[in-house]
Amino acid sequence: MPFRPHRGAASWRLFGATTLVLGLLAPAPPAAHAADLTLREAGSTLLYPLFQRWVPDYTAANPGAAITLDATGSGDGIAEAINGHAQIGASDAYMSDEQAEHNREIVNVPLAIAAQTVNYNLPGLNGAGVKLDGPALAGIYNGTISSWDAPQIAALNPGVKLPHETIVPVRRADASGDTFVFTQFLDFSTQTWETAIGYGTTVAWPVVPGEQTATGNAAW
Repeated sequence: MPFRPHRGAASWRLFGATTLVLGLLAPAPPAAHAADLTLREAGSTLLYPLFQRWVPDYTAANPGAAITLDATGSGDGIAEAINGHAQIGASDAYMSDEQAEHNREIVNVPLAIAAQTVNYNLPGLNGAGVKLDGPALAGIYNGTISSWDAPQIAALNPGVKLPHETIVPVRRADASGDTFVFTQFLDFSTQTWETAIGYGTTVAWPVVPGEQTATGNAAW
């Protein structure tokens, strides 16, 4: 499960969250053998490079086996495993309790450990770093904090000369495991985010002027 920080955690320059990346294994076709096996993998764009390395080795050791790969996002990986369109649904997020209850034939297999960071591009700091905590990040992504020298950020960075520049928040546009991990951190660290927005592979993001979105890891 993703790392769950305690409320009131210390400010970090970079937010690091560790999560198990899962393969959701749907039931295989009846009487399938490696020699005549065709499988479809769909989901996590984070896991896609690993599958690109693993699949050629597997198929080389198992002639006749075929596995297709689709980097479509964690939300789609869960959905495709549930609806049977993919035998391997890769996801950085775990299924909800309701999904797990109604799809007991799907097996969760931990495949990798990943880390998530929040990065910023703010020239002119002369080597100084900027600390951001959960409430500050929640304010940036709900639109209540819009400039780098806002009081909430300044209080976390005494002695740092912060420019009066507009913050341009960037987030995923698709149903994403990255979104799941990031919004879960905001949910656990910031009461207002938990009450109003919550967490998941997709959420009802507040509209923030100037925000940018990207689809998939490759878009970054």
